[in-house]
Amino acid sequence: MFKRNIIRDVLILFAFSLIPVFWFKPGCFIAGGDVAQYLDVSNLMRFFPWAWDERIAAGEPCMHTTFSLPYGYFWLLFKKLGFHLITVEKAWVFCTFFASAVSMYVFVRGFLRDKSGIAPLFSAVLYVFNLFLIVAPLIIQYNLAPLYMFGPLTLSFWGRGLSAGTVRNKCGCAGGCAVSSLLYANANVNLPHVAAFWVIILLYAAYHFLFISSRKTRDVLFIIGTLVLYGLINIWWVVSSFLAMVHVSDVMQGTRSGWNLLQATHLSDAFRFLGFWAWTHTHNAVPYFPFHEQYQTWLLLLLSYGAVFFALCAVFLRKKEALFPLMTLVAGLFLVKGSTGPLGFVYEFFWKNVHGCWVFREPWSKFTHINVFAVSVLFGIAVSEVWRRCKAWSPRSRPAALIAARVKTPFLIIYPVVMVIGVLVAAYPSVTGAVIWDQYNNNMRSMQVKVPEYWPRLGAWFRERDPHARVFILPRTGYASAPYDWESGFMAATTAAISYLPNQLAYATDFPTTRAHELFNGLFAFFEKDNSEDMSGVLKMLGVAYVLQQNDISWKFASPGTLSPAEMMNVLRARPELVLKQRFGKLDLYEVRDPGSLFSVSTDVRIFVGSNIDMYAVAGKGMLDKPYLAADSLEEASTIANKATRCEVIDWNKAVRGDDAGKIDALDPVVIRDVRRIHPGKYIVGVSAKTPFWLVCNETYNPGWEARATDGPGTAWRDRIIERSTLLCRVFQAGRNPVMETHARLNDYANGWFIGRTGDFSIVVEYGPQGIYELAKLVSWCCGLLCLLFMSRAFFVR
Repeated sequence: MFKRNIIRDVLILFAFSLIPVFWFKPGCFIAGGDVAQYLDVSNLMRFFPWAWDERIAAGEPCMHTTFSLPYGYFWLLFKKLGFHLITVEKAWVFCTFFASAVSMYVFVRGFLRDKSGIAPLFSAVLYVFNLFLIVAPLIIQYNLAPLYMFGPLTLSFWGRGLSAGTVRNKCGCAGGCAVSSLLYANANVNLPHVAAFWVIILLYAAYHFLFISSRKTRDVLFIIGTLVLYGLINIWWVVSSFLAMVHVSDVMQGTRSGWNLLQATHLSDAFRFLGFWAWTHTHNAVPYFPFHEQYQTWLLLLLSYGAVFFALCAVFLRKKEALFPLMTLVAGLFLVKGSTGPLGFVYEFFWKNVHGCWVFREPWSKFTHINVFAVSVLFGIAVSEVWRRCKAWSPRSRPAALIAARVKTPFLIIYPVVMVIGVLVAAYPSVTGAVIWDQYNNNMRSMQVKVPEYWPRLGAWFRERDPHARVFILPRTGYASAPYDWESGFMAATTAAISYLPNQLAYATDFPTTRAHELFNGLFAFFEKDNSEDMSGVLKMLGVAYVLQQNDISWKFASPGTLSPAEMMNVLRARPELVLKQRFGKLDLYEVRDPGSLFSVSTDVRIFVGSNIDMYAVAGKGMLDKPYLAADSLEEASTIANKATRCEVIDWNKAVRGDDAGKIDALDPVVIRDVRRIHPGKYIVGVSAKTPFWLVCNETYNPGWEARATDGPGTAWRDRIIERSTLLCRVFQAGRNPVMETHARLNDYANGWFIGRTGDFSIVVEYGPQGIYELAKLVSWCCGLLCLLFMSRAFFVR
């Protein structure tokens, strides 16, 4: 009977999870805004398994290694199996509902230890059909979705481990907590969401110690062991992404921390999971949520508030089990209301004064899922207890017994159905698909997206011919200014190219986090009608090989000053530095006549001494013919010049284009024979040099980049395996090829090394933290195997 109930419940949840599959219009993706990558997530996988992310501009330390789990491998697997990309997205949307429901089902069943009750089923239904998810569907909340899907599963292992009586079972549950955390690795990109989940974890531990624990020492040891395993299995992304996220957070704090929504949510709205700032707002007189007015009608007010108040009845029906979700709900309501209501000043104090808390500037989106979790558990308890008590009702008097005999059976059948219908009606936009924006409103486009055939065709062209070239994207777009004139949809904060081109892309960035981002933002000035300045030196120094003009951008709603496609065509054709390579539908691809490359060499460099020196100022003086450094003082310039020969120190205020500008020393040439790409963080450059020289790598300057001179790659199979791994090179080739000491920021953003060696040899250029990342992955793999061993002994071996 127990197994039959589980099968019944899972089939019901499976059927409900099919509902979002019908949100899709024929031939359309659901994508746009912050989830533009849904057009083809697998295209991003070539960038993210590495410590260096070369995807945008000139690259930066990768903070998206977690994207591979679960998104990247999910799309990659189904794409490799031959499924259409729309089918893959439909499968993912189904999984967001089904995994969330099953995960909650597993937690509630273990938490209540009631094999015959219906609480797990109703908790799961409310968990996936509620007002929070009609405002922010999981398909749109790509950072939260994996945590929402699998967080309750981790919590289930956590609770089961705390209550386990044997060491073997505790070890198995600790391993389950660690392994299940990998399923929502991508959520760690948004630390506030994960912080909210840890609020639930800590509250469960407090509840356990206060009301259940009888062996506190063992439970403390379980918590310590679980945290150790959790940390070790996740160390692969911590060492590569966490520090990068901290750096980006500090940069973003200076640009975004003043914007906040601390007072946007009130308790009256938070009780039914509403309170989003845009809930009642409009865009060009069109509501962001066309159905919001319906939620002021008596029926939906009754259903939405009624579900919560009915859930709170669990406190009276099953007090002990209801205490944990009740504690969680109180904490969630306090956090989600921000600085409004009782004790709001406490939240505001931490937001203003504690470093890093600025990221909690929108409490509703960060903390509402705590309340959804708590109310879902309470709702399941309340529904189940009412149903159980009615089933057990057996009046003693004969008339009452006759009435009970006639009423009880129909009631036990109708009651669960009515409760499910009430939940579905309250969240009716999730049932009908109205949660997906499907209107054309100036710069807003439908999220039902039909992709023109020329975008995949352009991507295929680059994959076959030049997959690693740097492509500059026109026109200038940005957040809320990149609408496309496609048959249906599409709007993005960046460009559709990220889903189809395999290349490193340079486009406008609203919030630049590297110097390369800032330089590429400045490049757009050369593509204005009244600008005829020579930009060949800038394009070459920035490593640009192609310029892509997107004529399918709705230019009237793009960034201010954007030219029409016809005007832009005239500008591009008038540029002698560019030549039209090929047209792909509404896309014009221009090739740079003298393109930049990832690596270049120079026999000498200029050191400009002064202030306000950047690439465009140097270009204005016509001195981009050689690499350059910028120094604040003569002492700093002298220090660099003493470490490397062939440096010309120039006072910036007196700098003028000399007669030797653009000439190459013909007596002592340096030639790059070949460049072998191992992965985004490692290259082997073969050179022939008759004199010491400077090697320039046009990736964003970072102290982690290193250069080593070698006699050449080995030919044995062992050497080929070792060279692909930075970690193995550190182990087996330690001390053999010392790192070049003179590593400087050249050309305002790039890496440069002075190479004092001559002759025919190779230079290994690699991003050093890749070795730490590989070691961390090895540790995570070993920890994962250990956790699986613990789980197998606890749950499968008798």
